[in-house]
Amino acid sequence: MFSLRLDYPTILLVGPAGSGKSLLAKALMEKAIEQRDIYPLMVNMDPGVEKTPYDPDVDVRDYVTVKEFLDRGYGPNGALIAAVDKIIEYIGPLTAEIAESEPELIIIDTPGQMELFTHRPRGEFLVKYVLGPRTVIPFLYDPAVSITPEGYVSSAFLELSVRVRMPVYTLSVLSKADILSEEQIEYVIRLSTDPEFLKLELESRGFAYAHVMRRVFHEFENDVLGVLIPTSSVDEPGVDDLWAEIEEVLGLAEPKRHASPSA
Repeated sequence: MFSLRLDYPTILLVGPAGSGKSLLAKALMEKAIEQRDIYPLMVNMDPGVEKTPYDPDVDVRDYVTVKEFLDRGYGPNGALIAAVDKIIEYIGPLTAEIAESEPELIIIDTPGQMELFTHRPRGEFLVKYVLGPRTVIPFLYDPAVSITPEGYVSSAFLELSVRVRMPVYTLSVLSKADILSEEQIEYVIRLSTDPEFLKLELESRGFAYAHVMRRVFHEFENDVLGVLIPTSSVDEPGVDDLWAEIEEVLGLAEPKRHASPSA
């Protein structure tokens, strides 16, 4: 078993490609500075990303990149799989680099193709044996997918698979909510909280197993999947709501207080 376990509050962002993980990582970094006067340690764990919207303090690309495998003749998918799998060989130096900073908070940005990280032993190993108990996973629902009943069901089962494989506290996040109208946001949230409504919406679209989904999501309600938190990297109230949930889960310190002006 790995000997160096990180015991720092950690936000591990997980979600499908295009769901906005990197932009949300930046927004949460800014929120931590603003609300808590905490400067998070930013960790990029995507060996294939070309550019991030934040400056990584620890970057897996200093150890392994997708380009290395492309140069060896791997195809695009094979190169990405090989690079993510190879991360495990560098967990020691990566973890030492993180621990050396003694961070008050860590924000980890994971690979875009989430299944390469969450559904393979490497990601599971990181969560179980490297990250400490004060870890929270905001799981991002892509609004372009989740706006339909069948898309919501698909996203919810992706989140469930993450919860099964990575036994830490998980928050359900409807990301990039700024691209949806208020009515669309309310619709997706109702899909996530009302199994009977979900069944009717699936039936209206000819979904053959609507009755099964109603029963499944009735069992899930409030016990397995959380209520969706609408958020956006460009919408202050959305980030505030998510940050408040993260603060509570991680037990972060009281916000900085500003002295009242003299009378």
